Amino acid sequence: MPQTQLLTPGNADQLWAKRKRYFFKPLAGYGSKAAYLGDKLTHKTWEQISSLPCVAQTLIPPCQRMVMVGDER
Repeated sequence: MPQTQLLTPGNADQLWAKRKRYFFKPLAGYGSKAAYLGDKLTHKTWEQISSLPCVAQTLIPPCQRMVMVGDER
């Protein structure tokens, strides 16, 4: 489970500065509705989502698998 924290006026500046490390999701959303990768956020979008109840989750890259075909990866 990725570390999750509530986006509040008290931590908004800190989360904006480190936004590339986070994935932002609305509390009332489901699936990928209104969810944003931090590195794709614009100032305009940030202003919109930071005024709504949202959470910031630490971005965890997907797992990678190595496949061997003969002696090659």
